[in-house]
Amino acid sequence: MPDLLFIRSSAGLLPADDEAREWLAELRYGVTVAAKVRVPRNIKFHRKFWAMMRVAYANWDKPTIETPFGPATCPLSEFSRNVRILAGYGEPVANTRGEWRMQAKSISFSNMDESEFEKVYNACLNVIFQRFLPDWDNEVMQDAINQMMDFW
Repeated sequence: MPDLLFIRSSAGLLPADDEAREWLAELRYGVTVAAKVRVPRNIKFHRKFWAMMRVAYANWDKPTIETPFGPATCPLSEFSRNVRILAGYGEPVANTRGEWRMQAKSISFSNMDESEFEKVYNACLNVIFQRFLPDWDNEVMQDAINQMMDFW
């Protein structure tokens, strides 16, 4: 069965979309329904996290690192993983040679609820201020995030 979305109202739980409405309409009156319930994470807050990462990445004074294969780059996805690890949201993983490294924990909707995601967001924001944008404050960052979100 697919995940169905409902909205709490004074009348009880109401279908939030056509799929939930159709499912409920097919249900006989008086039938008992068992449900595993969870409140989905706020997609706008998830987008705000990525806007914060984009702002930090765009304004970070990136080092130039030369390698025997040419200059090394740090894409946004790697930057985000590193910020999460520095914020304490990583775990050690081993490779087949017996070496280990830290890997960022997933922030996917299925792996993290809203309250934990808020902690990750705040911890990452602190890391960004301390390591990457030390001259910025929260007001400047929030303005930049809002501009980035408006751009999308």
